[in-house]
Amino acid sequence: MAELQKSRNAKNAGKVQELIRESIEAAQSRLETLEDEAQKLFHEVSTRVQKVSKKDWKELRGQMEKLRRVGLDAAEEWKDKAQNFRGDAVDRLLELQVRAVKFLGVASREEVLELSREINKILKRLDEVQKRRTRRPARKAAEAQA
Repeated sequence: MAELQKSRNAKNAGKVQELIRESIEAAQSRLETLEDEAQKLFHEVSTRVQKVSKKDWKELRGQMEKLRRVGLDAAEEWKDKAQNFRGDAVDRLLELQVRAVKFLGVASREEVLELSREINKILKRLDEVQKRRTRRPARKAAEAQA
C-alpha cells in the first residue's frame, strides 16, 4: 500500500508540476505580450511627446521673438526719451549758468576774451612807447658827446 501511495503521490506531483509549468508558461506568454504592448505604447507616447514638444518649441520661439522685438522697440523709445531729456537738461543748465553769471555780475567768456585782447593791445602800445623813450636818451647822449 505504501508503494501504491508513493506512486499516486508521484503521479499527483507530476500533475502538479505540469499544472504549475503550464501556469508559468501562460504567465510568461502574457508577460511577453504585455511587454510588447508596453514597448509599442511607450514608442507611441514618446513620438507624440516629440511632436508636441516640437510644436511647443516653435510656439515658445515665436513668443520669445515677439518679446524680443517688443523689448527692442521699448528700448529704442526709452533711448529717444533719454536723449531728449539729456538735451533739455543741458539747455536748462546753460540757461541757469548764464542767469547766474548775469546775476553775479561776472563777465562772460566772450567778454573776458575781448578784455584780454584789449589788454594785449594796450600792453603792446606801452612796450612801443617804452622802446621810444629808451632810444631818445641814447641819442641825446650821443649828441652831447659830439
